[in-house]
Amino acid sequence: MVTEINPGLAAGLLALIGLLIGLIVAAIYFRRAVAVTRTNLALSQSLAEQRGETLTALRLQLDESKNQTITLDAEKGHAERQL
Repeated sequence: MVTEINPGLAAGLLALIGLLIGLIVAAIYFRRAVAVTRTNLALSQSLAEQRGETLTALRLQLDESKNQTITLDAEKGHAERQL
């Protein structure tokens, strides 16, 4: 006994298989895109942290320079008053 497959059923099964393959490919692509985004986010956070550390160091140097300028101005004023 030979069983024939209904052409409509075969077409439906092929469409379903195509849809499933498409969904799997889309899921793989989405997963890779998310992984790249996470990597880029981690890199951006690391760079931002480094910039923050650099800014903190520069602020400390600026404060130190301001204090030196104030000290020098005070010494200059004292020296001028003694003349």
